[in-house]
Amino acid sequence: QSKIIMNAVFSLLLLKTRITLRQSLALIILTCGMISVQIGKKGASNMEAGETQTLAGIIVLFTATLTSGFAGAYLEKMYKSINTDGTQCSIWYKNTQLACFSVPVAIVSGRIRDSRQIQLRGFFYGFDYVVLMIVCIHAMGGLIVAAVLRHAGNILKSFAISISMCICAVFSTLTGMEGV
Repeated sequence: QSKIIMNAVFSLLLLKTRITLRQSLALIILTCGMISVQIGKKGASNMEAGETQTLAGIIVLFTATLTSGFAGAYLEKMYKSINTDGTQCSIWYKNTQLACFSVPVAIVSGRIRDSRQIQLRGFFYGFDYVVLMIVCIHAMGGLIVAAVLRHAGNILKSFAISISMCICAVFSTLTGMEGV
């Protein structure tokens, strides 16, 4: 949940957002909760085996949190940006711009990793209705995230994800589907 804190920091820096007293209080409570959970885990862990691993883990976590927070705030800035003529581009247009960067990378990656299989069987080999449904679900998820970023913001999106994870954990515990 440290990602929410970095989202708030980068939203302040990049987007010049103002955080209300209630939002500041929520961030402070979240930070205190994260610290208390980590202190609780530290007492139960094996300290001898993990000093270097702990430092490496903290560095990796901080780097991932930093890059994720920056990416989320920058993406929100991109979705909310205003053109020089005072209009705002549609979410479809912005997603197409993003695809212009990601599709060539995916094609090159596919050619490097699976060029022989693609030549033998074709690019869409193995695509069936299940794969098509998964692709559609991910595409719709991307559009939903874009709409949330444009209309609600990155911090609210992160809180919503956290709440949904908590609800899923409670649901899976109550229904006995923890291993699923």
